[in-house]
Amino acid sequence: MTKPTATSSQLSSAVIAEEKRLRGTRYGLLAPGILTIFIIGIMPLSIVLVYSFLKPGDFGGVTWELSFEAYVQLLFEEDIFDETLSFTTDYLEIFWRSVGLGLVTTIACLLVGFPTAYFIATQPPARRNAWLFLITIPFWTNLLIRTYAMLLILRDQGMINLSLIKIGVIDRALPLLYTDFAVSLGLVYAYLPFMVLPIFASLEKLDFRLVEAGYDLYATRFRVLKRIIIPLAKPGIAAGCILVLIPSLGAYITPALLGGGKKLMIGNLIELQFGQARNWPFGSAIALVLMVLVMLSLLIYLRSGGRKGASARKSIDLKYQPGFSQIAWFCIVVLYAPIAVLVLFSFNQNRSVTVWTEFSFDWYVKAAQNEGIQHAAWVSLEVAFIAMVISTILATMAALVTTRTPPYRGLNAAITVINQPLMVPEVVTAVATLIFFAIIKQATGVTGIGYLIAAHTAFCIPFAYMPIRARLEDMDLSLEQAAADLYAPPFKVFRRVTLPLMMPGIMAGAMLAFIVSLDDVIITLFVAGPGETTLPLYILGQIRRGVTPEINAVSTLFLGISVILVTLIFLFGTNKNKGKQ
Repeated sequence: MTKPTATSSQLSSAVIAEEKRLRGTRYGLLAPGILTIFIIGIMPLSIVLVYSFLKPGDFGGVTWELSFEAYVQLLFEEDIFDETLSFTTDYLEIFWRSVGLGLVTTIACLLVGFPTAYFIATQPPARRNAWLFLITIPFWTNLLIRTYAMLLILRDQGMINLSLIKIGVIDRALPLLYTDFAVSLGLVYAYLPFMVLPIFASLEKLDFRLVEAGYDLYATRFRVLKRIIIPLAKPGIAAGCILVLIPSLGAYITPALLGGGKKLMIGNLIELQFGQARNWPFGSAIALVLMVLVMLSLLIYLRSGGRKGASARKSIDLKYQPGFSQIAWFCIVVLYAPIAVLVLFSFNQNRSVTVWTEFSFDWYVKAAQNEGIQHAAWVSLEVAFIAMVISTILATMAALVTTRTPPYRGLNAAITVINQPLMVPEVVTAVATLIFFAIIKQATGVTGIGYLIAAHTAFCIPFAYMPIRARLEDMDLSLEQAAADLYAPPFKVFRRVTLPLMMPGIMAGAMLAFIVSLDDVIITLFVAGPGETTLPLYILGQIRRGVTPEINAVSTLFLGISVILVTLIFLFGTNKNKGKQ
């Protein structure tokens, strides 16, 4: 009678021991990534909140004295003589401009992005992959360079004005640059892929039997589109709108280059307070207001049904919608025309960046001999490589815990923390990181490039995490189970089975992290110290001094690197789908 009891006790002890082992493994793998993002990404946001209630220091920084001055300054200005307050709309106008341009950008991207996504989703698989590849390339190429390419087209001596003058439509250049029109056009150009891809993800899973039923009931194409297709694509539309609106609200590069000093947006105002104005509490207050706008946008997204999915796709006829293919081709032209102009004139022998004379490699030779470019390129590669390695390791560990262990309490919270850098406007992340590192430097006296690497690492973790987790979720568990049934220990199963199968996802995540770090401008602009100028910062500085063919050459080389890496990521994804067990 005692033997079953002993056996039951042993089994219970074994279960408890196994649960403890799993818990220890889970914490050990998840903790490094979570702590990195918490310390460098989340904790600095609380410091921004504290700084917004302090007084500005005489030469930057803060004075540790409680004050609501930063928030009052948003709506009122103080008379320097009698210290009275008067209502001002200066900063409200910047907020309204940011919100207005963000909404215009979102609507414009939706009007172009939805037909494009629908057209791609209804193509045969091979053609669909080609279209996705064309959309994805601009998605991951450097935003600074693409915005600079748009500047070449919109400037007074740009392609648009010169073409219109040449054909006799106008007799003098139109003032296109440094206007709200230029900023909104640049934002649409920058964030259009953000709209296309999530809508495509919804439409690809659309059950087209419902579309066929609509036609069987004699509904017109427009009615089918309005009553069936658009409602079913609502999750993708909502996600696309949020992905466009949030970065548009906090945009810095596009309004800085295309809007000039007169067309500030929230991101530029924040940078101004931490730069020339040296009013850190006011800059912190503006950053928090921007965060509130973002949180409201996310709340609207969740309430709109952003978590709902779509049914499985079935292929049938009658998918054609008039004009959608033309809009899709227009989308491709919009995305690639500025890049084509930039690349073409990088081979122009003439110093003018818009007047073609003769094909030449002179500017590439001069760029290669430029010591400033060489130093900036080396710093970029050093930072990007180290950030890639660390962020990929941490992301791989986190992906294993969030996909390969039984569900546990705190799983959703862990995933939210890992993705936190994606949910916060980059300019707010940059401000928080700047303040946090400034405190550490003041306390320790330690400086160096390590701070920039740490900031890039935390920012890159979710980008590496996404493809690795996707790969793990698509993997067949039977091979791992078979290895375990053959008494292979857990580490050997991981080394001989799991790791080789997930390697395409790891490589894709690593290259994605490398691209994000290599292309980053905003975080680097705030965090980088003396002698830590990366290639994007060097290009930005040269653009502010004036447009030169040498920058065209450097930008083209930078684009080439991004295109190669994006192509490799795409190929890894294609091989993943082909090799799915």
